[in-house]
Amino acid sequence: MGLFDSINFGDLQRMVYPIISGLGGPNMEELVAGKAETLHVAAESLSAVAGILDMAAEAAEDGIIDNSEIDAIVAAASDLPEAYEAMRVALLGVPGIDD
Repeated sequence: MGLFDSINFGDLQRMVYPIISGLGGPNMEELVAGKAETLHVAAESLSAVAGILDMAAEAAEDGIIDNSEIDAIVAAASDLPEAYEAMRVALLGVPGIDD
């Protein structure tokens, strides 16, 4: 049995958090809660990528990707730069050089 098989990280957090808090450490609840919006943006952006990959998978199921399927995938992918930029800004907090 490995180390990570025997540790329940929720219990570990409940035991260690009061110690860190008592020593004047960071307020972990605020730190984690502050990341919720970033995680939502990342999830939306990755969902857009997953949708396009699903389209490509469905198009490839019969072994032939015709022009209409390619056009649909390309059209759907046109939103990816915005999704990527939204995720990058959410994670890094600053817009890209091109902005």
